[in-house]
Order: sequence, then C-alpha cells, then structure tokens
Amino acid sequence: MNPLSQLKTLRLLAKEHPFAATAGAGALVHSTFAVTVLAVEWPEGDPHKLRQAADILDRLAADLDTAHDAADMAAAQVWKGASGPGIDAFRGMWLQGSAAAPGGVTAYPPRVAEYARRMAAACRGYASCLDTIRRVLNTLAMQAFANMLMTSLYGWPTSWVAGEVKDKIIQRFFQNLARIQLRLFGRNVANIVANCFYYPLDSLLYAGLQQGLQYGIFAWRGVRRDMDGTEVLSRGVNAKQFATGFTANVAFDGVWDLTKVLGVPRNSRVGDFASRMSGSAAYSIVSNLLQDPTGNPVPTDWQTWLGKFLTHGVRSIKPSG
Repeated sequence: MNPLSQLKTLRLLAKEHPFAATAGAGALVHSTFAVTVLAVEWPEGDPHKLRQAADILDRLAADLDTAHDAADMAAAQVWKGASGPGIDAFRGMWLQGSAAAPGGVTAYPPRVAEYARRMAAACRGYASCLDTIRRVLNTLAMQAFANMLMTSLYGWPTSWVAGEVKDKIIQRFFQNLARIQLRLFGRNVANIVANCFYYPLDSLLYAGLQQGLQYGIFAWRGVRRDMDGTEVLSRGVNAKQFATGFTANVAFDGVWDLTKVLGVPRNSRVGDFASRMSGSAAYSIVSNLLQDPTGNPVPTDWQTWLGKFLTHGVRSIKPSG
C-alpha cells in the first residue's frame, strides 16, 4: 500500500471512528514520546553486575581475613623461642612497621579487607539507587503517557460538560435571560453565564481526572516520592496540585475563548489546535507561577513543547465542535 492510500485510509478512519482513531494514535504517539524522554534521563549502570561485583569484593574481604590469620600464625613461629637482631627486625616489621607504614605488615590485610567491604556496600547502594531511580522514571513515564492520552481524549467528556451546561443549567435557570437576548459587550448574556458554569465544571473534571490518574499510578507502583523528593501520595500535596491544575485549566478555557474572539477559526481542526496550543501555554504559565512565583513561568524545555504539540495534535483528530 502506497503512502497516499495509507493517508486516505487514516482520514477515513478518523472520519468514521474518531474516538478509536484518537485513542489508537494517542497510544502509539504518546508511548513513543514517553519512552524517548525516558531514554534521555535513563541512568547508566547495571544493577545486576554491580551486585555481582559486590559479592566478589565480599569474598575477597573474607579471603583476606582468613589469609591474615594464617599469615600471623606463620609469622609468629619465626620469633617464637628465637631471638637476635634479624628476628627482632622481622618481628618489628610485621607487628609495628614504620612511620610510612604504621601497624606493620599484619595491619595491611585488614585495611584492604575493610576497603573491599566498603566498596561492596557502595556497589550495592548504587545498585539499589539505580533500581529506585529507574522505577520512579518508569512510573513518571507511565503517568506522563496516561496524562497525555487522557488529555487527547478529553474532547469527548468536555463536550458533554459543555452540552450539559448549555442544555440543562441555562435552559432551566436562565430561560428569561436567554429569551430577552440581552447583550453585554457584544456577547449574549446567556453565553457569558454558560461560561461561568462551564469553566469551573470543566476544570473540576480535568483536574480531578489528572490528579486521580497520577495518584492511582503512583500508589499502584508503590512510589512515594518523585525525583524532586515530593511526597506524591500526601493528601496535602495532592490537594495543592489539584488546586493548581484547576486554576490553570480555568486559564486554558479563558484563553481558548479569547483566541476565538481574536479571530482564530471556529469549527476547524486547525483552528481548534491553535486555540488549544495557546490555552496549553497559558496553562503551563499559570501552573508554573503558582508553583514558583519567583521563577520563569514560560516553559523552555523541548520536552514540554513537544508533548503539547503531540497531545493536542492527536486531540485534533476529533471533529471540531
């Protein structure tokens, strides 16, 4: 099958089955992105070989202890029941040594054995550290994948929220306003009221899904701290992150509407992609400001922007509206 035929097939799939196409493309694209970022930060070292080296060093230390005891017993036979300048010199060299080598020959094997044991402990410690870091990185990659896929598929629940707000809340409680057709700054009052309900409801749903996914994955993997040492299963931390996500999503929704007012095409996949990228930039800026008011709120790393591009690019498979 040539590339043109494949493209036509994909377009037909996206048209006939947009949710399945979005889910499939998201699973492929976002997993590739997560693995690529994971490979960049993956720490070097082989925990299995490090533990093998530690075992060898421990055996070396044990052999040195055994050999040291045997050597001391053999050396003692030299001066046992004997005397003379040579015997005394040998005994002094063995037991006392010199200023350059205090403790004599007998002190050297225990020092080497102790050094070998410290090296073995260091190897095991580094192996354990590698295991922990890799487990955390794998968990963060899973969390990033789940979050990106959820965001790409979020168009369906957010459309439902928008429909519920307009069809239920506005029709039930603001029928008179809608009938009167009052206008404020060129916009229908009913639409303004709808957005006042939609923004918090949409943000509650998105921040709740995002936080629930994160907490669930961390709990399932048994990870209690992330790479920054944050207690990821703490209620206080999760509540703060939820509040940050809620506020940032309100900014996302506001910028989305602002881009439409400023002329970004409506009912267009390309226009919606541009609006989402603008809203996503606002999301990150607000989120970063809430987390660190003194730092630069604008993301500068390629991972963040590529992640946004892929997430909202896949999301654009969903028809506009």
